[in-house]
Amino acid sequence: MTILHLFLSSSRNSVKFAALKTLNKIANVHSKFLEANFADFEALMNDPNRCIATLAISTLLKISSEANVDRILK
Repeated sequence: MTILHLFLSSSRNSVKFAALKTLNKIANVHSKFLEANFADFEALMNDPNRCIATLAISTLLKISSEANVDRILK
């Protein structure tokens, strides 16, 4: 998890995308482990690469509570 967290701040888009894709798969089963990375996913929502931004939003929706979903969608 620590390495994937470091990969999210990489300057290479392919590394960020691979880390997000892996974390997205982990969110399907163990969403509680990803709550600590919530701020990192929010920062990636505004990434210029649309694939990364979309995957970050998808992951956030998987790990968010109902109260946060409205804020994420805005």
